[in-house]
Amino acid sequence: MLCRTLALALLLAIPAAAADPDPLEQAILGLHYRILARTPMEPTDWEKSTFQMQAKRSLRIKSVAPLPKSKETYARFVVIDETYADAEHAAARVQRLMERPPGLVGEEELLFPLRKGLAHGSRVLVVTTDAVLFEPELSRFVQALQTALSAPP
Repeated sequence: MLCRTLALALLLAIPAAAADPDPLEQAILGLHYRILARTPMEPTDWEKSTFQMQAKRSLRIKSVAPLPKSKETYARFVVIDETYADAEHAAARVQRLMERPPGLVGEEELLFPLRKGLAHGSRVLVVTTDAVLFEPELSRFVQALQTALSAPP
C-alpha cells in the first residue's frame, strides 16, 4: 500500500509533458489572428492523383484587429494545410496553385482566384478568403506567414 501511495505521489509531482505546439498555429497566433475552427479534410481523388497530396486540414482564422480605417471589419481567411511526401512535391503544387479543380461552379468558381500559397518543407499552405475586400490583407498575411515560419524557433 505504501508503495502505491509513493508511486502515485511521484506521478502527481511530475508535470505532464505538454504537447508540442503546432508551428503553423503558433505563427498564425503570432500574427494576431484567432483560430476559429480546425477541420480535418480528406484530399479529393483529383488532388491525390494530380499532386500526390497525402493529407490536408483547414484552419478558419480571423484577425484580432479591425482593418485599417475600419472599426468593425476584421479580415478572415481559411488556411488549408496540405501535406506531401516531400518538399519537391510541395514545390510542384505551389507552382500549380491556380489550377482549378474539376467541378467548380457558382460562387466556388468566382471565389477561387482569391487565394495565395506558399511551400514550407513538405507542406503547402493555401490561404483563401471569401471577400475581395480582404485581398490586400491576404497578400500581406501570406508574406508575414512565410517570414514567421522561416524564422528560427
